[in-house]
Amino acid sequence: MPDWQLITRTEAKAQLYMRETYFREGLADAQDTFGDALEDGLWHSSMIMVKADGLAAGTLAPVVEFLREHDFAVVGVEEVRFTRTLWRELWRFQLTSATLDRLAVNDAVHPGRSALLLLLRSGAGHDLPGTVRLSGLKGSAGGPAKGSLRDRLGQPNRVFSYVHVPDEPADLLRELGLLLDSRARRRALAALASGRIGDEGTARLEAALTAHTGRSLAAEPAARRIEAAIQDSLDQGTVAAEQAAQLLDHLKALDSGSPVPWRSFYQLAADSGLAADPWDLAILGATHVVCDETGFAKVLTNPDPEDWRTAPATVAESAPAGEEPDCRRKTPMFMHRITTADQMPDERAWHALTRSPRKRELFADDLYFREAWADADAVLGDGALDLLSQVALFNFKPDGLVGRRASRTLDFFEEHGFTVVGTAPMRLNRHSMREVWRYDWNVYTPDRLALCSLMHSATETVLLILRDHRYDGVIPAAVRLSDLKGSADPKARGPEALRSVLAPPNRVINFNHVADEPADLVREIGIFLDRAERRTLFEEVRRDFSSDLSERARSEVERLENLIPANDFDLDQALDRLEASGRIPADDMERLRKESGGGKGMAFDELTAIVDPHDPAIDRWDFVRVATEVLPVERKGFGGSLPAPVSADWVRTAAESPAP
Repeated sequence: MPDWQLITRTEAKAQLYMRETYFREGLADAQDTFGDALEDGLWHSSMIMVKADGLAAGTLAPVVEFLREHDFAVVGVEEVRFTRTLWRELWRFQLTSATLDRLAVNDAVHPGRSALLLLLRSGAGHDLPGTVRLSGLKGSAGGPAKGSLRDRLGQPNRVFSYVHVPDEPADLLRELGLLLDSRARRRALAALASGRIGDEGTARLEAALTAHTGRSLAAEPAARRIEAAIQDSLDQGTVAAEQAAQLLDHLKALDSGSPVPWRSFYQLAADSGLAADPWDLAILGATHVVCDETGFAKVLTNPDPEDWRTAPATVAESAPAGEEPDCRRKTPMFMHRITTADQMPDERAWHALTRSPRKRELFADDLYFREAWADADAVLGDGALDLLSQVALFNFKPDGLVGRRASRTLDFFEEHGFTVVGTAPMRLNRHSMREVWRYDWNVYTPDRLALCSLMHSATETVLLILRDHRYDGVIPAAVRLSDLKGSADPKARGPEALRSVLAPPNRVINFNHVADEPADLVREIGIFLDRAERRTLFEEVRRDFSSDLSERARSEVERLENLIPANDFDLDQALDRLEASGRIPADDMERLRKESGGGKGMAFDELTAIVDPHDPAIDRWDFVRVATEVLPVERKGFGGSLPAPVSADWVRTAAESPAP
């Protein structure tokens, strides 16, 4: 780990980031790129993101002009295409105070749209790191100071803030790890190290300056265009009269300044088939939405630049192994968010969702849990807790489909009293996979994270909701299934466990994933599925709770397996196939066999220099099989932040009553 005083003056940030996968991946690449010049390189490096709203409003040219005026040189340009999970991860420590309506507006602005990342080199002679200096020059989204960048750009509201910058060198490392994949990240770091923009970067910047000439993000014209779209749709018969009337009532309420539940408005517009410009809907939302919950704070706030002009205080190096650092705000959280119908679980509900006080504390701020709980509460109603206690969440990992373990898994469910009552297609990406295992993957090395990115994003898979017909009113279905699944460590599970039945070759290739408790089930549905998809799933489970959709699940698995070549995950066979590909020199092949048999191990970059997993002549899963034997698996001294619950925990606490 780095000398924290050189990259942040915020102890809470240091304690959080030492467990952040994105920060650790960004740091590892920066250390490789800058070498002994890491401290100086980070001091003079910064970046600015011109967000989708900033590009739409034509702010790129004045941003570049402002940077030059303040002694920043553009040395690289990267395009970032936003997904639903990317923007949540980027601002996860700031949006803990956000309303769900504000999150819905962000979903209207970011996913599917691109932002432009300008990599910057700060001039010499400044008494602040480039990141800290630019963060101060940028100005606050809540009310930019006169002369700041956001003041010059004339941002219309807090949501349309146009630009984003990392606040400190630590944030620069984390955001490079988050926003860019390995190849683009190393290219960006090389540009920061060189301090010069290349021909490709210059061409990208000139093309972007030409393309983004600007559009109005004013609210009043947007409202009138939506009103005209509603009327046109009504006249053409493409929107029902009742829905059109409701949409017009919402617009009137907005015009008069009355609060409108924004997620309901979006849902109504989508359900009606209204052909409105997506930007116009986003503009109205950004203008009228209630941004923050009363009494809820950000986990991390902007640092004071003056902290960097004084001698640094000691920043803690680590937290005890197996414990999450106590670096969060100290205000009590009694779980009732009161604005825009953002209702959190009460004491009785939390008692039914988890028996972990730490999980309860973390999930109360978790965007995915908050959003999915609101949908579960709305769709399932008064029966939400009872239903969630009787169902479990399961999904096949890509290796489970490639290894043809799906049919055997479905047989196991039937033998142990579970039936399928809901299905949904899903596919993990680089961000969603890290979020699912956020509280476990802090123990993984950057090399293991690179391998996981290759494995878990490889194929589409399927999510199953299972009903436990042996539910006893005490042990939730999710907990019982988690017990039945068994540990990834073969020494810690019996022969009757699902993972023993499936005979995985090692701890890394383990074929399946199960949510540990009802609270995890809710949170993970929020990660795997967007709002429309998860509401559809909740409705399906409620409607089909007494049905058995196992045949549908088997049919979906068969469809997926027909798209994916099988692999036996036999190590010797994998090595033989790699050798037979003709792509690996004899000396390298000899080394692979030696390391796979218990050698000193290899780094991910060393392995990929020998075997390119993207080479069409190479079976990706043969690469994976060898990689799971030779790569370092875990960091020493770190344990999981949230130990998995077991049935005994729920039996032991069954008689406890939740606090009133």
